[in-house]
Amino acid sequence: MSRRVKRKGGETTVISISLPMNYVEAIDVLVKRKIYYSRSDLVREAIRNLLSSRFPHLLENI
Repeated sequence: MSRRVKRKGGETTVISISLPMNYVEAIDVLVKRKIYYSRSDLVREAIRNLLSSRFPHLLENI
């Protein structure tokens, strides 16, 4: 189940994902080094990059 929240930049939906621990640890290193503001920030950017590079047609009419 997901829930919607308001945030700066528009409405978002909260989702839960499962990742291997080594991915989480790598993400946490990048957050700790202030390369990303948060885990969510990194995941949003990764998904945005994936969709825009591999599946741009999915974003055209949204």
